[in-house]
Amino acid sequence: MKSIFQDEDGRDLTDRPLYTLYLGSPNREAFLPAERQRALVLVTNRFPSFTTLNGEGYFQGEPLPTLIIQIATKDRFSLSELCQELCVEFNQDWIGVSDGELYRSVKRFRREASNDLTLSVTLGS
Repeated sequence: MKSIFQDEDGRDLTDRPLYTLYLGSPNREAFLPAERQRALVLVTNRFPSFTTLNGEGYFQGEPLPTLIIQIATKDRFSLSELCQELCVEFNQDWIGVSDGELYRSVKRFRREASNDLTLSVTLGS
């Protein structure tokens, strides 16, 4: 008997890890609708399905409005690229990422000769 987590042929539908991205506000103020929309456009360009939540994190003891983005995917390369794009778009040094078991900071990389983005971040071990 198939479960609700399987398709008609008995294949699992929920075999993708769930990643949570934490994007802190670049100015410590609540995200403006236009800022939130810019983030959503970047996410949608790579992932058609995801969840967003408004949250409040704390960085160095201070509250920080945070956009929380949850994405179920096996495509870790695209996830890494998205983190880099969000870093650049919001002038962040890093984006927090959790895969449900481990929290990581995905650091923004730059080339020495310019501010061009280097897309060589990997998540996981």
